[in-house]
Amino acid sequence: MASKSESSHKEENGKSSKFRLSFFNEVKEEIKRVDWPSSKELISFTKVAILATFGMALGIYFTDMVLQTVIKGFGTVVRWITG
Repeated sequence: MASKSESSHKEENGKSSKFRLSFFNEVKEEIKRVDWPSSKELISFTKVAILATFGMALGIYFTDMVLQTVIKGFGTVVRWITG
């Protein structure tokens, strides 16, 4: 005869497997309702993302160059003042 804790453990496993099955069925139904982009839209969105990434990279690069120049300039001024 199974102990009380073993039988409640089996019930919990049954509930969790039903929950998982229900969850995945709901996910499957939700995926069917998604309005997926067309191939043309997907290519367009990808181009925008790539261009935005390169734009941000260039922005960071130029900001870095300006900051390096400013910091080197401060160093030159400090060395000039302190002799």
